[in-house]
Amino acid sequence: MSYSRAATFDAQKSLAFGSIGASYTIVDSILFSSTRMLMVVNATDALLQFSTTGATDHFVIPASTSVIFDFASNDAQVVPWFLPAKKAVYVKEIGTPTTGAVYVTAIYGIGD
Repeated sequence: MSYSRAATFDAQKSLAFGSIGASYTIVDSILFSSTRMLMVVNATDALLQFSTTGATDHFVIPASTSVIFDFASNDAQVVPWFLPAKKAVYVKEIGTPTTGAVYVTAIYGIGD
């Protein structure tokens, strides 16, 4: 069976604990494609705050925890939900990390 669209993974983005401070820092670079699923892993030893604007607090992730945002899997519309292209994930400390890193993986659709 042939499909016109397929899911693909963007290159993993990361930011080491020493680069996470009191102000928002971008995790690596922007997400170039419209993102259907986003996985954010806090592999540090501290509670961290995350944003997609670099200015507004959007969500926290406790130490050694991850979260997956699945924007499109159950959307039957012709134009499903997604995180728009050219967005980024930003992080700042709530607690002070002393080890580890933050990792971001985006999944997008080829043909979107």
